[in-house]
Amino acid sequence: MSNAKEYIDDFKANYDRFMIACDSLEEEGKWPLDELGEMDAYFKNDFACVIIKLITADGKIDVNELNFLNDALGFDYKIEELRELYKNDGDRIDSYFETELGKSIDMIREKNEKLADMYKGLLLLLGRIVTESDGAVTDKEKAAAEAMVEALG
Repeated sequence: MSNAKEYIDDFKANYDRFMIACDSLEEEGKWPLDELGEMDAYFKNDFACVIIKLITADGKIDVNELNFLNDALGFDYKIEELRELYKNDGDRIDSYFETELGKSIDMIREKNEKLADMYKGLLLLLGRIVTESDGAVTDKEKAAAEAMVEALG
């Protein structure tokens, strides 16, 4: 990926802004904390599901993709650990685009339009970073990224 560092730096900066905005929205009482837990944790899980789905779409886990997941979200997965995670939770992660992603964007849009746009932009940037990070975009990666875009509306 020719602009990998630039994309990753852009993601990190906007991710931090997004999480700060989530905290503010939560402090204003505009998030169903009792029902969904902390907003930043809820959306960190969303981002993790998206990254893992995109990483595993082509059937292999590239070290650059894994490093991005770990660096972007503060994880410390090893390749074998991520394989095991996907083996155990792959069905939930695979169905995520069909069931939860659209709900998440709608839910956040109800609370704050600007934050929803930021969330959508971060997800699209994730798609670009992960699909291009191993140097080749496979048909399966492309299909997973297209499914994400479709779910975002």
